[in-house]
Amino acid sequence: MDRPSTNNTGGPANSSTDSVESWEVIGYSLVIPMVCGVGVVANACSLIVLVKGADHLKESLYTYLKVLSVADLVTVFLVFLSGLARGVWVDSFFWRCFDELFHLPVGSISSSVSITTLVAVTAERVAIIKAPLGFRVYCTPLFARKLCAANVVFSLIFNIPYFLTFTLRDGELVYSEFVQSRYYAVHNWFRLALLGLIPAVSLLLGNLLLLHSLWRPRGPFIPARLLASLADQRRLTWVLVAMICSFLLGEFPTHIASRSSAVTLLFLGRPDLLYTSSFRVFKLVVTILMSLHYSVNFFLYCAFNKRFALELQRILSDSLKCSRNNTSLGRVAPSTMMASAQIPLRIAAPNYETAPFTTAAQRQMS
Repeated sequence: MDRPSTNNTGGPANSSTDSVESWEVIGYSLVIPMVCGVGVVANACSLIVLVKGADHLKESLYTYLKVLSVADLVTVFLVFLSGLARGVWVDSFFWRCFDELFHLPVGSISSSVSITTLVAVTAERVAIIKAPLGFRVYCTPLFARKLCAANVVFSLIFNIPYFLTFTLRDGELVYSEFVQSRYYAVHNWFRLALLGLIPAVSLLLGNLLLLHSLWRPRGPFIPARLLASLADQRRLTWVLVAMICSFLLGEFPTHIASRSSAVTLLFLGRPDLLYTSSFRVFKLVVTILMSLHYSVNFFLYCAFNKRFALELQRILSDSLKCSRNNTSLGRVAPSTMMASAQIPLRIAAPNYETAPFTTAAQRQMS
């Protein structure tokens, strides 16, 4: 974690550093937790709608969106705790260890899953628009599940080096010697290319193709059913366009500002430069943008995806009906019990003509 108590020379903090500290306290203690708190709730709602509405949302697109919601939920929850660890809990050694030893590698895994899934769903969308017959075999829920499973396995293996970035030495949390190795530098450059530059270029090109499909003129005579389907496809395309723009603004800069990458990409193996005022401000701004990126998908789904919005409305309506039924049952049950208690019990007298085997003793008792 970037220690805000010293300047880049390791000496006492000056006025510039004090100003940076004030912004860090506001950003990490207030702004980022608020944004991430909304993001946690939003991604959880997305996941609930996609899981409960699986019978109505069967296309491969919604398989990708489920995985994306899980990955974004994990990422934004970790960023929420990391913000508090660098803000109100900045003096806690436990939370510093959490931020460096747990959040850094696990957050890298979840963000990698999110990036690869976004690239996959964009590629599928472009394929459906440009060549629906040729790529039909790759646009199925089964293929989407297999590809998502492969993305998760790849992300787990690829981010193993970030479990080795920090180490405990004499009771202090410091950068490990592995950070100075050539393999770590090569891995960071490779990660920047594979999960930063290539996805950014791919998504930018995909974005242009999707926008071209939105602006393409339609024929004069289109059946009503086909027109409704095209309108639904256009709304889904707008969702992806907005998600891609969010990635380019919020996710791509983190590949440069990340503590694991900046040591190699910006400062050429000099971790002490991570504590300069300029980098700390840059890191704070990038973290806020990243928090927004991982928190907005639910609102994009509601705004542009009509089927998702209808499914959300149906789930909320069913929940309200169940709540009202439980409340009405709770109110009716006591009065019903009182009314039933006031009904006198009537014991029918035995009919001796239809019961010939009744004894005389039994008749006297009755």
